[in-house]
Amino acid sequence: MRLRFIKLIFKLGLLLPLIWFIYLALALIFGDPSDLFPKFKNDLHGENNLHIGKKIKEKNLINLKNNNDLQELDFKKLKEQEQFVARVENPNKDIEENEHEIHKEEHKNNDLKDLIQPADILLNKVKDTENDNIEKAREKLIKDGGGVVRENDKVEEVVEVFKQGDLIPEDEKKSPGDLSGPGEMGKAVVMKRDDLTETEKLLWDEGWKRNSFNQFISDKISLRRTLNDTRIQECKDKQYPQNLPDTSVIIVFHNEAWSTLLRGVHSVIDRSPPSLLREIILVDDFSDMDHLKKPLEKYVAQLPKVRLIRASKREGLTRARIIGFEAAKAQTLTFLDAHCECFPGWLEPLMDRIARGRTTAVFPIIEIINADTFACVAGTTNSIGTFSLNDLIFSWSAIPAREKRRRKSQTDPIRSPTMPGGLFSIDKEYFRKIGAYDPGLDYWGGENMELSFKVWMCNGTIEVVTCSNVGHVFRSRNPIRWISTKTNVGKRNSVRVAEVWMDEYKKYFYERINNDVGDYGDVSERKKLRKDLNCKSFDWYVKNVYPELYVPRDAVKTGELVNEGMPRCVDSMGDKRQAALYPCHHQGNNQFWQLTERGQIRQKERVYLCSDNKQGVRISARCTGNPEWVYQDNLTLMNPASGLCLRAKIGGNPDLLLTKCEENKWQRWRFLLKELPS
Repeated sequence: MRLRFIKLIFKLGLLLPLIWFIYLALALIFGDPSDLFPKFKNDLHGENNLHIGKKIKEKNLINLKNNNDLQELDFKKLKEQEQFVARVENPNKDIEENEHEIHKEEHKNNDLKDLIQPADILLNKVKDTENDNIEKAREKLIKDGGGVVRENDKVEEVVEVFKQGDLIPEDEKKSPGDLSGPGEMGKAVVMKRDDLTETEKLLWDEGWKRNSFNQFISDKISLRRTLNDTRIQECKDKQYPQNLPDTSVIIVFHNEAWSTLLRGVHSVIDRSPPSLLREIILVDDFSDMDHLKKPLEKYVAQLPKVRLIRASKREGLTRARIIGFEAAKAQTLTFLDAHCECFPGWLEPLMDRIARGRTTAVFPIIEIINADTFACVAGTTNSIGTFSLNDLIFSWSAIPAREKRRRKSQTDPIRSPTMPGGLFSIDKEYFRKIGAYDPGLDYWGGENMELSFKVWMCNGTIEVVTCSNVGHVFRSRNPIRWISTKTNVGKRNSVRVAEVWMDEYKKYFYERINNDVGDYGDVSERKKLRKDLNCKSFDWYVKNVYPELYVPRDAVKTGELVNEGMPRCVDSMGDKRQAALYPCHHQGNNQFWQLTERGQIRQKERVYLCSDNKQGVRISARCTGNPEWVYQDNLTLMNPASGLCLRAKIGGNPDLLLTKCEENKWQRWRFLLKELPS
């Protein structure tokens, strides 16, 4: 018996090296043999014990298909963990080396078109080399995570679920104290295009074309750059309650640059108290750029509290924000444009004002981020949001004396008649109660006017919170084009707003567009909403909220100023100081004029048609002489100071002249205004 036992031990001793050899062979082939034995996986690695380069586990993504079947998708294996460790320790190494290789290949082939196909991938540093290396590593970093894709006819949401030990992307590892990089502390990054290589010039130009800002510069700035605390000392010293409401930050984007979008996301995460930031909801309004597809999903999956929702078709800013609102879980909503950066202490003051009055909508002091250098320029605390009846477009105006008297200190909020559409916070239930956004508003424009009017008229308040600062990239034009249509979307949206909220005051706006209201859709539901909420009148709004609004009640004649001798209209030519005759386009705007009781021919509140013996007829904010014109029974416009009449020049380029008054059709003028459709 003892001999048999000894023989058995001897045989087992021979088998153990063989078993160990098989184990090593499996390790070489499959990378991690514990994957073959899931039962022992936790024993081998330890539950929730994730360490870079030492203990790496697969991420499981569960894709919920339209037929509700669950399908588990395994990601590719990472072949060499040692290479991954090196890349995490020096994440820029591969980028720098591969940029060098790209430039070598470019000079070899002299084929610049291939380098920018599409340019945004290279511009945003989401290169194929990163996809092959770093992003494979990112897939492995997620421990025991799961993802769910929910689809319906409106949106597709990618939701990532993580456990303790989640890792952050490489760019987040920047030390908060490292101020040596470009753009740190909000400083300008100054580069001259002429100093760049031909390849860089192409990238420079492409960035401007796609975004209307200098993406080439933006991409050189850290996604987690440090910004100055621009608050005054009184704001820094303020103490806020501990039980402030939390917020869902909603950022809508369409083909946004990688660097501006994610720099904004990081600024929210880094500078928001965790107790106040419930989530960041990124709503993709049907982008088609590659860097906003899988690369973005993988990147934001590793960020805390970030959700990514994709619209299944182009919705436009307003309806895309409604998607974000419907998905939000927090007590308040904070809407930010996709090219914003939040400053230190930005969120607490906003939430504090909402906590004190749940019907208060608030927006911060807006710091200007220079579109060329990405320098941060301090915003003014001396302005409020306003608008004009000429166009219903948001504008800034000086704080009126009445509001200055009401405020007791620099930290007191400023009441504002309107608010910008890109940056504001509001209580979610109040937002729901007042009908959120009008879903009939297309693309962009008018949504902030609608919200501003109904907040004030439906028992709310709008405030500028002077202790909150958020930067915004101001662009000279919007590079994004709406779906091809013959409709003037901005005008259509403004007409919808006027029809529902402006009562008898809408006529002043309609006259400005020559009563050409067009097809603005069905607004019956929005009118019913206003009635059900028992909101105040627009006349109340003007008298109590914005008494400074210029209302042209003194106009005795309005419309296009048309010459009887030729089908031409007096045109301000975009306020270029010299008025001219131009073919009538019947859309109002630069060809819309008002003759006042005082004899002024006015286009806007402070833009007049002036007579000048030397320059003919010009446009100015100040005209000499009073009154300027006398509109006579024979339809002539006579300047009493000179005794001359306005005349259309015959021959050559049509122009405006001041000549001796005569009875002829070249001196006869009519104010023509289309009839408003019934």
